[in-house]
Amino acid sequence: MKAPSCRRSSLFLAAIIAGRGMLLHFLTRILPQTALRTIQCDREAICEKGTPMKQSLAQKASSVLLACIVALGCSAAASTAALSSSLENPQTAYAAPAQKAGWKSSHGKWWYSHGNGKYAKGWNQIDGKWYCFDKAGWMQTGWHNEGNTWYYLNPSGAMHVGWKAVDGAWYYFNASGKMVRGWQTIGNSWYHFKNSGAMSSKTWVGDYYVNKDGRMAVNAWIGSYYVGSNGRWIPGYGSSFNEVCWTPGGKKYHSDGCPTLSNSKHVMYGTVAEAGGRGPCKVCR
Repeated sequence: MKAPSCRRSSLFLAAIIAGRGMLLHFLTRILPQTALRTIQCDREAICEKGTPMKQSLAQKASSVLLACIVALGCSAAASTAALSSSLENPQTAYAAPAQKAGWKSSHGKWWYSHGNGKYAKGWNQIDGKWYCFDKAGWMQTGWHNEGNTWYYLNPSGAMHVGWKAVDGAWYYFNASGKMVRGWQTIGNSWYHFKNSGAMSSKTWVGDYYVNKDGRMAVNAWIGSYYVGSNGRWIPGYGSSFNEVCWTPGGKKYHSDGCPTLSNSKHVMYGTVAEAGGRGPCKVCR
């Protein structure tokens, strides 16, 4: 549990020392004098009756007084040492070990007790989810870095897996929770991620183009450039010497002599650009 503030603890410590000092003064100066006067009166009273004074009475009083002084001194020292120790570690999550295992909250922070006086540190799997705790036992949230590997810990503390939007950018974390970079196959599509981990969007990455949703474009015109079935730009594709043909109602263009056009009566010719966004047929691709 988090210790009190240093200022409040210092005032508390000063009050303890001052109070014990006053009590110590009373026991060492005022009380002995009162005790001696009492013993003197008892001696005079006993002597008047003709009975000799026993030294054991004075010895017992002295022993009791000495025991009180020693106990008081030890108690003050122990209290001071304990309070000083708590001030040295004000942020420790495990100052008071929990009686039962489970999640514990202290001053707005979370930590996990194993129920045996031990607390969670580093990576721990709890109820099927991974959490990360610092050396003091506090649960971590947000970005977490280990070497050159980045993880993201949700507000609940659980390690994130899959797509995650952070500050307007999309990131992807694999099954191990690691942030990915470079080209990645996710589902049935290719995506590209920058060195920062942010997904690339609406941009060329070398000879490849990624759309607004991050997917790599295939068999598509990107302005005056064409990318094939593997997503790579085909230089010179659609120029005058790359003439293709198509039917007015067809959705594909073909190379001259394609067998799929053998029964077509109306065939048009032109460049790929003039084909109006039609893609290549599977036969003559």
